[in-house]
Amino acid sequence: MAHFWWLALLALAAGTCIPTQAGINARLSLWTRSPVLAATISFLVGTVVLTGYVLATRLPLPACARPWHSRGGCGAAARSALSSSR
Repeated sequence: MAHFWWLALLALAAGTCIPTQAGINARLSLWTRSPVLAATISFLVGTVVLTGYVLATRLPLPACARPWHSRGGCGAAARSALSSSR
């Protein structure tokens, strides 16, 4: 039963984060006067925080996160994005 309450509390916390993030993004968009710049800043801050967390906890990279795999994935994503925009 304690497991249920832990998951319920986690769901409640996650649910409150979504409108909080929307409010932060809206304020950042007003401050930068550009929604694209606001989104870029938001993603960069998230990337820096998560990279810091991974480095601080010394989490090992999975086998699929090796550089040659990520380049292939980025290339496939770019090809898909460019081909769908025509």
